[in-house]
Amino acid sequence: MSHAAEVSRLTPEQFKALARYKGWKFTMLAARWGVTPEWISEISRNPERDLRYDDALIGLPNLNRLGRDLKARGRQIDAALAKLGAKPDRPVPARPAPGYRYAGYLYPGAILTASADVGSMAEEGMRGVVFQVIDDGAGQTYGVIFESGMWDWFKPEHVDQYLATAGLTSAGAEHYAYRDETQLQDDFDAGVFDFWPAV
Repeated sequence: MSHAAEVSRLTPEQFKALARYKGWKFTMLAARWGVTPEWISEISRNPERDLRYDDALIGLPNLNRLGRDLKARGRQIDAALAKLGAKPDRPVPARPAPGYRYAGYLYPGAILTASADVGSMAEEGMRGVVFQVIDDGAGQTYGVIFESGMWDWFKPEHVDQYLATAGLTSAGAEHYAYRDETQLQDDFDAGVFDFWPAV
């Protein structure tokens, strides 16, 4: 028997618990993997699911400590390259200031998913699109408009509490230039923001 065949699958309880521990709701996993939430629910309950889903879940970053997990992933990649005698093709980034922990991950057009109800503007599972990033020299603030047509500004600590990246980009908003709230509402009404692009 091969070593790969000896690997145990996660039980349904372990699969669900690990997803919850890492901050991933089934709607978010569905968006990330390009399947439906119903499919995620089905495979989570299947003790004979394909091992690739366990591997994928185990390999996902923990959204509650996203910056740290992404840095650890970068270090693993660099170590693998070094073992093969190759040099990293990017400099090792300096530790970002707390206000910049989402820099490079949240940008105009980035699609987010509400990981909890955001007041009256977004229910858990609803998507939003970043329409502007403001840098005040100490950190970044993100303007996010939701499927509901409502919008607000989020600092990194608010992103930690309410939002998670869907790993997708709204093509019509990649280079969005925010001017004022009237224009933002007009653009929303015109369908500029694609919250559910085909994957």
